[in-house]
Amino acid sequence: MEMKIKILKKTMACLCVASLFFVLTKNLVKRHEVHAAIEQGDELDAAQQETQEQCEAVADAYVGNLPPEESLEKIYATERQKHEFFASIGCEYINCMDTPCKTLQTQDPKESIHYKADPQTVEEFSEKYRKDIQEKKLAPMFIKHVSEKVGYGIFATNETASGDFIGVYAGDIRPMRSGTDQEPEDVDYAWDYGSKKDDQDESGERLILDGKYRGNELRFINHAKDPNTKAMYLVVDGQLCVCYVAQKDISAGEQLTVSYGDDYWSTRNVQPESFI
Repeated sequence: MEMKIKILKKTMACLCVASLFFVLTKNLVKRHEVHAAIEQGDELDAAQQETQEQCEAVADAYVGNLPPEESLEKIYATERQKHEFFASIGCEYINCMDTPCKTLQTQDPKESIHYKADPQTVEEFSEKYRKDIQEKKLAPMFIKHVSEKVGYGIFATNETASGDFIGVYAGDIRPMRSGTDQEPEDVDYAWDYGSKKDDQDESGERLILDGKYRGNELRFINHAKDPNTKAMYLVVDGQLCVCYVAQKDISAGEQLTVSYGDDYWSTRNVQPESFI
Protein backbone atom coordinates (compact mmCIF):
# COMPACT_ATOMS: atom_id res chain seq x y z
CA MET A 1 0.00 0.00 0.00
CA GLU A 2 2.84 2.34 0.93
CA MET A 3 4.51 1.55 -2.39
CA LYS A 4 1.33 2.47 -4.30
CA ILE A 5 1.12 5.81 -2.51
CA LYS A 6 4.74 6.60 -3.40
CA ILE A 7 4.12 5.74 -7.07
CA LEU A 8 0.97 7.90 -7.07
CA LYS A 9 2.87 10.86 -5.56
CA LYS A 10 5.61 10.53 -8.18
CA THR A 11 3.02 10.37 -10.96
CA MET A 12 1.26 13.50 -9.67
CA ALA A 13 4.58 15.33 -9.42
CA CYS A 14 5.44 14.41 -13.02
CA LEU A 15 2.04 15.61 -14.21
CA CYS A 16 2.46 18.91 -12.37
CA VAL A 17 5.90 19.44 -13.91
CA ALA A 18 4.56 18.56 -17.38
CA SER A 19 1.61 20.96 -16.96
CA LEU A 20 3.88 23.74 -15.75
CA PHE A 21 6.23 23.17 -18.70
CA PHE A 22 3.26 23.27 -21.12
CA VAL A 23 1.96 26.54 -19.63
CA LEU A 24 5.40 28.16 -19.70
CA THR A 25 6.00 27.06 -23.29
CA LYS A 26 2.58 28.36 -24.38
CA ASN A 27 3.21 31.71 -22.69
CA LEU A 28 6.62 32.02 -24.31
CA VAL A 29 5.14 31.30 -27.76
CA LYS A 30 2.37 33.81 -27.14
CA ARG A 31 4.84 36.43 -25.98
CA HIS A 32 6.96 35.82 -29.08
CA GLU A 33 3.90 36.21 -31.33
CA VAL A 34 2.90 39.43 -29.58
CA HIS A 35 6.40 40.86 -29.92
CA ALA A 36 6.51 39.82 -33.57
CA ALA A 37 3.15 41.49 -34.19
CA ILE A 38 4.29 44.63 -32.40
CA GLU A 39 7.51 44.71 -34.39
CA GLN A 40 5.59 44.22 -37.64
CA GLY A 41 3.15 46.93 -36.63
CA ASP A 42 6.05 49.26 -35.88
CA GLU A 43 7.48 48.54 -39.32
CA LEU A 44 4.14 49.24 -40.96
CA ASP A 45 3.71 52.42 -38.95
CA ALA A 46 7.24 53.49 -39.86
CA ALA A 47 6.55 52.86 -43.55
CA GLN A 48 3.30 54.81 -43.38
CA GLN A 49 5.06 57.60 -41.49
CA GLU A 50 7.81 57.69 -44.12
CA THR A 51 5.25 57.94 -46.94
CA GLN A 52 3.38 60.69 -45.10
CA GLU A 53 6.58 62.64 -44.45
CA GLN A 54 7.57 62.23 -48.10
CA CYS A 55 4.17 63.55 -49.21
CA GLU A 56 4.51 66.55 -46.91
CA ALA A 57 8.11 67.22 -48.01
CA VAL A 58 7.21 67.19 -51.71
CA ALA A 59 4.14 69.34 -51.05
CA ASP A 60 6.21 71.82 -49.01
CA ALA A 61 8.86 71.97 -51.72
CA TYR A 62 6.14 72.57 -54.29
CA VAL A 63 4.66 75.40 -52.23
CA GLY A 64 8.11 76.91 -51.76
CA ASN A 65 8.51 77.26 -55.53
CA LEU A 66 5.16 78.98 -56.02
CA PRO A 67 4.68 82.73 -56.28
CA PRO A 68 3.68 84.31 -52.93
CA GLU A 69 0.10 84.91 -54.06
CA GLU A 70 -0.34 81.17 -54.77
CA SER A 71 1.71 79.60 -51.98
CA LEU A 72 -1.10 79.87 -49.42
CA GLU A 73 -3.33 77.51 -51.40
CA LYS A 74 -4.23 74.46 -49.32
CA ILE A 75 -2.51 71.22 -50.23
CA TYR A 76 -3.94 67.85 -49.19
CA ALA A 77 -0.99 65.47 -48.91
CA THR A 78 -1.69 62.92 -46.18
CA GLU A 79 -4.43 60.28 -46.21
CA ARG A 80 -6.23 62.00 -43.36
CA GLN A 81 -6.10 65.40 -45.06
CA LYS A 82 -7.41 63.95 -48.32
CA HIS A 83 -10.26 62.06 -46.64
CA GLU A 84 -11.28 65.17 -44.69
CA PHE A 85 -11.16 67.19 -47.91
CA PHE A 86 -13.41 64.67 -49.67
CA ALA A 87 -15.90 64.89 -46.80
CA SER A 88 -15.85 68.69 -46.98
CA ILE A 89 -16.94 68.68 -50.64
CA GLY A 90 -19.66 66.07 -50.09
CA CYS A 91 -17.84 63.19 -51.77
CA GLU A 92 -17.34 59.82 -50.12
CA TYR A 93 -13.81 58.48 -50.52
CA ILE A 94 -13.67 55.01 -52.07
CA ASN A 95 -10.78 53.40 -53.94
CA CYS A 96 -12.82 50.95 -56.02
CA MET A 97 -15.63 50.71 -58.54
CA ASP A 98 -19.04 50.00 -57.06
CA THR A 99 -20.88 47.79 -59.51
CA PRO A 100 -24.51 46.73 -58.82
CA CYS A 101 -24.97 42.93 -58.83
CA LYS A 102 -27.49 43.21 -61.67
CA THR A 103 -24.90 44.93 -63.84
CA LEU A 104 -22.27 42.30 -63.05
CA GLN A 105 -24.70 39.53 -63.98
CA THR A 106 -25.70 41.04 -67.32
CA GLN A 107 -22.39 42.56 -68.37
CA ASP A 108 -19.91 40.84 -70.64
CA PRO A 109 -16.85 43.14 -70.74
CA LYS A 110 -15.57 41.46 -73.90
CA GLU A 111 -18.73 42.56 -75.71
CA SER A 112 -18.14 46.24 -74.92
CA ILE A 113 -17.00 48.64 -77.61
CA HIS A 114 -13.94 49.46 -75.52
CA TYR A 115 -12.75 45.83 -75.60
CA LYS A 116 -13.70 45.22 -79.22
CA ALA A 117 -11.78 48.28 -80.37
CA ASP A 118 -8.45 46.49 -79.69
CA PRO A 119 -8.82 43.11 -77.92
CA GLN A 120 -5.12 42.23 -78.19
CA THR A 121 -3.96 45.43 -76.47
CA VAL A 122 -6.64 45.14 -73.77
CA GLU A 123 -5.61 41.55 -73.03
CA GLU A 124 -1.88 42.40 -72.99
CA PHE A 125 -2.17 45.33 -70.57
CA SER A 126 -4.86 43.65 -68.47
CA GLU A 127 -2.35 40.91 -67.72
CA LYS A 128 0.48 43.38 -67.17
CA TYR A 129 -1.43 45.42 -64.57
CA ARG A 130 -3.58 42.59 -63.17
CA LYS A 131 -1.90 42.56 -59.75
CA ASP A 132 -1.96 46.36 -59.45
CA ILE A 133 -5.69 46.39 -60.18
CA GLN A 134 -6.48 43.52 -57.82
CA GLU A 135 -4.51 45.16 -55.01
CA LYS A 136 -6.14 48.56 -55.70
CA LYS A 137 -2.75 50.19 -56.11
CA LEU A 138 -2.75 53.98 -56.25
CA ALA A 139 0.42 55.96 -56.94
CA PRO A 140 1.31 58.46 -54.17
CA MET A 141 -0.13 61.88 -55.01
CA PHE A 142 -1.41 65.05 -53.37
CA ILE A 143 -4.34 67.33 -54.18
CA LYS A 144 -3.96 71.07 -54.74
CA HIS A 145 -6.12 73.92 -55.96
CA VAL A 146 -4.91 74.93 -59.44
CA SER A 147 -7.11 77.88 -60.40
CA GLU A 148 -10.68 79.16 -60.25
CA LYS A 149 -11.32 77.97 -63.81
CA VAL A 150 -9.72 74.53 -63.48
CA GLY A 151 -10.42 73.84 -59.82
CA TYR A 152 -8.31 71.20 -58.08
CA GLY A 153 -5.65 68.96 -59.56
CA ILE A 154 -3.51 66.00 -58.50
CA PHE A 155 0.29 66.04 -58.32
CA ALA A 156 2.81 63.20 -58.20
CA THR A 157 4.55 62.70 -54.85
CA ASN A 158 7.33 60.55 -56.34
CA GLU A 159 9.15 60.39 -59.64
CA THR A 160 7.12 58.14 -61.92
CA ALA A 161 8.46 56.27 -64.93
CA SER A 162 6.65 55.89 -68.22
CA GLY A 163 4.50 52.76 -68.11
CA ASP A 164 4.00 52.86 -64.34
CA PHE A 165 0.50 52.11 -63.07
CA ILE A 166 -1.23 55.16 -61.56
CA GLY A 167 -4.55 53.72 -60.37
CA VAL A 168 -8.13 52.70 -61.14
CA TYR A 169 -10.73 55.44 -61.51
CA ALA A 170 -13.15 54.88 -58.64
CA GLY A 171 -16.87 55.58 -58.59
CA ASP A 172 -20.39 54.26 -59.08
CA ILE A 173 -21.34 52.35 -62.20
CA ARG A 174 -24.89 53.43 -63.01
CA PRO A 175 -27.26 54.17 -65.90
CA MET A 176 -26.90 57.65 -67.30
CA ARG A 177 -30.06 59.69 -66.84
CA SER A 178 -31.41 61.26 -70.01
CA GLY A 179 -31.84 64.71 -68.46
CA THR A 180 -33.43 67.65 -70.28
CA ASP A 181 -32.26 70.76 -72.11
CA GLN A 182 -33.01 72.75 -68.98
CA GLU A 183 -31.44 70.24 -66.60
CA PRO A 184 -28.79 68.17 -68.39
CA GLU A 185 -27.09 65.28 -66.61
CA ASP A 186 -23.89 66.34 -64.86
CA VAL A 187 -21.22 63.94 -66.11
CA ASP A 188 -18.14 66.05 -65.45
CA TYR A 189 -16.69 63.24 -63.31
CA ALA A 190 -17.91 60.33 -65.42
CA TRP A 191 -16.38 57.96 -67.96
CA ASP A 192 -18.31 55.87 -70.46
CA TYR A 193 -18.59 52.30 -69.21
CA GLY A 194 -18.86 49.44 -71.67
CA SER A 195 -21.60 46.85 -71.26
CA LYS A 196 -23.37 43.96 -72.94
CA LYS A 197 -25.02 46.18 -75.54
CA ASP A 198 -22.34 48.71 -76.41
CA ASP A 199 -22.63 51.00 -73.39
CA GLN A 200 -26.22 50.00 -72.65
CA ASP A 201 -27.64 47.69 -70.03
CA GLU A 202 -30.67 45.41 -70.50
CA SER A 203 -33.14 48.29 -70.37
CA GLY A 204 -31.28 50.20 -73.06
CA GLU A 205 -29.79 52.76 -70.69
CA ARG A 206 -26.26 54.00 -71.20
CA LEU A 207 -23.87 53.07 -68.38
CA ILE A 208 -21.29 55.44 -66.91
CA LEU A 209 -18.59 55.24 -64.24
CA ASP A 210 -19.39 58.27 -62.11
CA GLY A 211 -16.95 59.66 -59.53
CA LYS A 212 -18.92 62.77 -58.61
CA TYR A 213 -20.30 61.66 -55.24
CA ARG A 214 -18.00 58.72 -54.50
CA GLY A 215 -14.47 58.29 -55.78
CA ASN A 216 -10.72 58.64 -55.24
CA GLU A 217 -8.03 61.20 -56.06
CA LEU A 218 -8.23 60.46 -59.78
CA ARG A 219 -11.54 62.34 -60.01
CA PHE A 220 -9.42 65.52 -59.84
CA ILE A 221 -7.16 64.73 -62.80
CA ASN A 222 -7.17 67.59 -65.31
CA HIS A 223 -7.12 67.69 -69.09
CA ALA A 224 -3.96 68.58 -71.00
CA LYS A 225 -3.13 68.88 -74.68
CA ASP A 226 0.02 66.82 -74.09
CA PRO A 227 -0.93 64.68 -71.07
CA ASN A 228 1.50 62.60 -69.03
CA THR A 229 -0.99 59.77 -68.34
CA LYS A 230 -3.50 57.89 -70.45
CA ALA A 231 -6.78 56.20 -69.58
CA MET A 232 -7.14 52.54 -70.53
CA TYR A 233 -10.10 50.18 -70.41
CA LEU A 234 -8.80 46.88 -69.03
CA VAL A 235 -10.53 43.64 -68.04
CA VAL A 236 -9.58 41.89 -64.80
CA ASP A 237 -11.58 39.17 -63.01
CA GLY A 238 -14.48 39.60 -65.43
CA GLN A 239 -14.87 43.32 -64.84
CA LEU A 240 -14.09 46.30 -67.04
CA CYS A 241 -11.85 48.84 -65.27
CA VAL A 242 -10.90 52.39 -66.25
CA CYS A 243 -7.20 52.64 -65.40
CA TYR A 244 -4.59 55.38 -65.60
CA VAL A 245 -1.04 54.64 -66.72
CA ALA A 246 1.93 57.02 -67.07
CA GLN A 247 2.76 57.55 -70.72
CA LYS A 248 5.92 59.56 -70.06
CA ASP A 249 8.31 60.13 -67.17
CA ILE A 250 6.76 62.32 -64.47
CA SER A 251 8.74 64.39 -61.97
CA ALA A 252 7.89 64.63 -58.26
CA GLY A 253 5.56 67.62 -57.80
CA GLU A 254 4.38 67.54 -61.44
CA GLN A 255 0.65 67.66 -62.10
CA LEU A 256 -0.91 64.44 -63.43
CA THR A 257 -2.95 65.06 -66.57
CA VAL A 258 -4.95 63.09 -69.11
CA SER A 259 -6.85 63.72 -72.34
CA TYR A 260 -10.58 63.91 -71.72
CA GLY A 261 -11.23 62.99 -75.36
CA ASP A 262 -13.00 64.88 -78.14
CA ASP A 263 -16.49 63.79 -77.05
CA TYR A 264 -16.09 65.49 -73.68
CA TRP A 265 -15.56 68.88 -75.31
CA SER A 266 -17.94 68.52 -78.26
CA THR A 267 -20.92 67.66 -76.01
CA ARG A 268 -20.23 70.83 -74.00
CA ASN A 269 -19.54 73.03 -77.03
CA VAL A 270 -16.33 74.22 -75.35
CA GLN A 271 -12.79 74.55 -76.65
CA PRO A 272 -10.42 72.46 -74.49
CA GLU A 273 -7.66 75.07 -74.81
CA SER A 274 -9.62 77.41 -72.53
CA PHE A 275 -9.30 74.91 -69.66
CA ILE A 276 -5.61 74.03 -69.95
